[in-house]
Amino acid sequence: MRNIYFTFLLTFAISYISHSQITEPEDSWSGTYRMEILDNPEQNTSPEQWYTIKKIANENSEEIISRYTSDLERWAIIQVADTTQHEKKLRRFLFSEDHNEYEQFNWTEQHKRGTMRCVDGGNIFICKTTPKTTVNIDDESFYSNSGIFAVVLHYGVFEFYKE
Repeated sequence: MRNIYFTFLLTFAISYISHSQITEPEDSWSGTYRMEILDNPEQNTSPEQWYTIKKIANENSEEIISRYTSDLERWAIIQVADTTQHEKKLRRFLFSEDHNEYEQFNWTEQHKRGTMRCVDGGNIFICKTTPKTTVNIDDESFYSNSGIFAVVLHYGVFEFYKE
């Protein structure tokens, strides 16, 4: 009886692992986010601080630089209050032997452990890490309450809260 139970459990585990490897991972980026200046939570929740990230069509590999063809999935971010703005495309940080965008921030090991994932939009990048953690960028560090933060060129670091 014990052998039958063990065989059943082993078969179930193998089929579950096989199935999970071939199914698409959940889209964890899409959603509505509240953007706040770091260290100023709940200050000024005007509509200008709400953003939507949504999954969009994959890039065409023939229309982009070759180093980006390893990951064609794309998202778009747009400000909720100002729909006249154009959507900004987001792509995942590259992570391969040839191109490791996590390396410039010393986040390679965190990414390998699954505790740091980032998307890039040119003048903004958004990262997800463990909530309530300290994030180091070069010689500076900051505390991320939500575990989702954005670095906006010329403006600094912002906390994102997914609604």
